[in-house]
Amino acid sequence: MKKTIILAAALFLTAGVTRLSAEEEDYYYGFITSCGEEDFVICDSEMDDDECVEWLDWFEMIYCG
Repeated sequence: MKKTIILAAALFLTAGVTRLSAEEEDYYYGFITSCGEEDFVICDSEMDDDECVEWLDWFEMIYCG
């Protein structure tokens, strides 16, 4: 009986550790426009340079006209 309880506890602990390590990371990006406005973007994957430029262009259009 003790072996069954210990085995079950070990399985639950292993499942918990696996779930914790499988959590996705968040990536935080900050942008400062030419007119001094700041804005931030949170993504679940890393942006490449082209995506960063697109976001900055978008914020420039919104804040600086």
